Amino acid sequence: MAPSKQNHHFIPRFILKKLAPEDQPPPGPVNWSQKNKRKKRPDFLANKIDLERSILTQQPVSTEFALVDMYRDPGFEENPYHLEKKFQVLESQVSEIIHRARSQFSQSLTLELNRSELDSLRKFLFLMKYRNSGMFDRYNHDHIDEYQADDRERMLSYMDPVDFRDRVTCGLITYVGSWMSRWTPQGAG
Repeated sequence: MAPSKQNHHFIPRFILKKLAPEDQPPPGPVNWSQKNKRKKRPDFLANKIDLERSILTQQPVSTEFALVDMYRDPGFEENPYHLEKKFQVLESQVSEIIHRARSQFSQSLTLELNRSELDSLRKFLFLMKYRNSGMFDRYNHDHIDEYQADDRERMLSYMDPVDFRDRVTCGLITYVGSWMSRWTPQGAG
């Protein structure tokens, strides 16, 4: 059975919550998932500027700054959403750091981070650069013949000797490899 489609945010929810106005409507009744027997995350409204109508509106965060199945990896049939799970773990770590930073800075205090917190923050900021609809549109193709970006020839020459199966893998390995070479201490494999 194919997994159901998911909305994946390219701006994390902990950041979008900061766009929420103070006057939220009262939450609706809590929905319990029969399958997992757990509460669904309450949706909240975020302010949004409608440029076509030149007005300020409020939209549910669940539908904004998100694409359907943006992090789905069809190469991992047993768990095609493993990338989304990894983003959730990283976002959870970073949201705690950012919450602590806001608290410290609001009191004009200094924020001290240990090495693992700093690495998590670096990783998060690096991935945020590539986590958007433009990158999704660029690399989300089933076959190389569909890839028509201006760097197509360079991409083909890069993919051929390494025998990548698709541009998603190629892009992921390129960006993660770039990050690892910049941020991994010498000898830390």
